[in-house]
Amino acid sequence: MNISDAWKILGIEPTENEEQIRAAYLAVLPDYNPEDDPEGFMRLREAHDIALSSARGIPEVEAEARPPQPDPSQASELATEALALEAAGRLEEAVDMANAAISLFPYHLEMWELLARAYSSVGSFPEVLEIIKNSEKFGPPSDTLLLYKALALFGDGAPSPATNKEAQKIFEDVLERNPDHGLCIEKLLILYAKDERLKEALEFAERRLAISEDPYAYLLRGWLYVNYPDITDDFWASRARADFHSALKIDENYAPAWFQLGVVAYGEERMEEAAENLQRALDLDKGFTDAYYALAVAYNECGDWRAAVRIIDEGMELTKDQDEQVYAKLAEKRAELMDGEKDG
Repeated sequence: MNISDAWKILGIEPTENEEQIRAAYLAVLPDYNPEDDPEGFMRLREAHDIALSSARGIPEVEAEARPPQPDPSQASELATEALALEAAGRLEEAVDMANAAISLFPYHLEMWELLARAYSSVGSFPEVLEIIKNSEKFGPPSDTLLLYKALALFGDGAPSPATNKEAQKIFEDVLERNPDHGLCIEKLLILYAKDERLKEALEFAERRLAISEDPYAYLLRGWLYVNYPDITDDFWASRARADFHSALKIDENYAPAWFQLGVVAYGEERMEEAAENLQRALDLDKGFTDAYYALAVAYNECGDWRAAVRIIDEGMELTKDQDEQVYAKLAEKRAELMDGEKDG
């Protein structure tokens, strides 16, 4: 294959823009399924590599001088089985099978995506980043892999400003290609708010609601009003409350909305209402770890010290092997409550 053939297969004019080459490759990739058309897929891979070499000023390599390419058909059955195992919830076996498929045919994007999805689901973000780094040796990452990379950067402990910016750039790029991508809108909303780009954050909240008026969409806008009251006028609390109630009209058992109503009531020093709403959130979702601390504080403000300690103990029991940070925060609050009781 010569360079002219490569541009023709990719469907673009000659360019030195590597991002444009990547986009062209991903655009035509669905037409060349490696399992259904292995020969066509390998021609597409070769076209991508030749175009990329041209963009980087690397001399074209004669076909006979290129290393032999793996046969995708060898990995086909393994890939199919990996996806079936994942669908059945047998994640460890699915990961092993996906790795086996990749060892035979490392260009299998769907298997790299399965690995990223699996490790992301259990919060193993360094592994997700390593998987995507390894996948890039065999071609440009799909938007799906890029999003897993952004989520890993975004969710890896306490992300630095640099990793937040890298994640933000990925979300923005994917959103430019997919204007109604709800996940990108949601994450950019949060990043813009943290960066004090409040007008843009609110615009994204409205944009998310325009896509779907679901409970989470209302929760996001209400969350903005609660955490960034300068985003609107003096009636931020009533606006937030209205959004949380809108979420509950759709799903009355939506624990995050009850939690946020508790936060609003607490901010307005309506402690009994705060405790009632926070308790409702916990009744609906015992795994809602943030609610334990908030509810304990509300009970203590209501003068119910015993209820506060009871809630702290329940939260510590839940988080002792799951979330060190929340456990430490609850333990510190318990010690404070016990010291206060002794002083009293």
